[in-house]
Amino acid sequence: MTPPSVGMFEIPRTLGRHTIRRTGETVSFPNVYSADNPVPLRRAIVGSVTDDRLHRYATNVTADVRDPAVVDAFARVPREHFVHAVVDEDGRPVPVTLEQVYSDEALVTRVHDGRPSSSSSQPSLMAQMLAELRLRPGHRVLEVGTGTGYNAALIATITGAPVVTVDVQPDVIAEATAALARVGVSTVTALLADGYLGAPGYGPFDRIVATVGVGGVPPSWLEQLAPDGLILAPIEHGGIQPCVSATVSPDGLAGRGALRSGFMLAAGALHPRATPPATITMPEPSVTVPVPPVATRHYYELWFALAAWDARVERRYAEGLVEGVWPGPATACTVVDPADGSVVVALDALYPVGATPELVDHVRSLVGRWHAAGGPAVSDWRCDFTFGDGLWLPTGWRTEAPGRAPTP
Repeated sequence: MTPPSVGMFEIPRTLGRHTIRRTGETVSFPNVYSADNPVPLRRAIVGSVTDDRLHRYATNVTADVRDPAVVDAFARVPREHFVHAVVDEDGRPVPVTLEQVYSDEALVTRVHDGRPSSSSSQPSLMAQMLAELRLRPGHRVLEVGTGTGYNAALIATITGAPVVTVDVQPDVIAEATAALARVGVSTVTALLADGYLGAPGYGPFDRIVATVGVGGVPPSWLEQLAPDGLILAPIEHGGIQPCVSATVSPDGLAGRGALRSGFMLAAGALHPRATPPATITMPEPSVTVPVPPVATRHYYELWFALAAWDARVERRYAEGLVEGVWPGPATACTVVDPADGSVVVALDALYPVGATPELVDHVRSLVGRWHAAGGPAVSDWRCDFTFGDGLWLPTGWRTEAPGRAPTP
């Protein structure tokens, strides 16, 4: 991420007197935390946190995961050691509550230029990614995007082997290093480094995972990947960042869709080349074009398919049009053509914005194609990779859904 000035929105070394809420109780604590004395913070914030509560939390956030090692890690690593404050709507750090810490929510911990620059990711998504990595004892792992250090601690708990995590923000590395020390995790090395370069001298790695949205796979990751290794990264795809799993075979780099996801975007050479989302002026409802409806929970899969079939798909702000797909401002899948206009795809209609009839018909046919194919999910897709702009980029997406012939 673009590094903020060191100390900007930094968690105070002494929190002073604050009020927090836990399970219907209000607790005040004066000067409970300093870098040299972290234990009182756990007592003040955690209070009644017990192994039972951690177990309930782990059960909740790993509900879609079948790997017992992942479930066990969430039950053993206390998240509150890694998240002491969150950023409020005004960009100020405020003490985190127990309910926030053990909710299935992403917690923004830093902002830069009004945008989130670091966070503790949504636990259920973290759990699904860890399961997708198929971690085993002894696996060496590189993580790109350190965040709070919580994910690296979970990985180390599962593998019992060295983990290297890299980030470009000095304060993020400092805080994560301190948090890892507090929980006694000694096998994680947090480096101030550009993820595009990986971690030269620390590999080879059995697994490489990115927890920031990237434009593609850099050559360094392939150079540092062990034989039979696996890469998992949220790669730019029509304005969204689905997790793509990549492996190296004698035929080259091959990938498959793994998970629906969305992350803060990486900085530097890893940053996606996609056009940043812009607000689009919506037409009157009377000019909409009906299409077969899609449930909100499947809208991401439709978006993925349209971007696989048409490189003109982008992300646009469209307040009030597609709600509930993800937190934050409402955005929508939009086909944008400099000459033919734009078509916004909603749950049950298309919204032409200066679009030609030909473009509207084309988008309508793509929506119908997805429905006719049975609504393939992200995990039903496979891809190849081609090299361009310093990155290996997913290309040639095709579906291989169970019970259906692959689509061209």
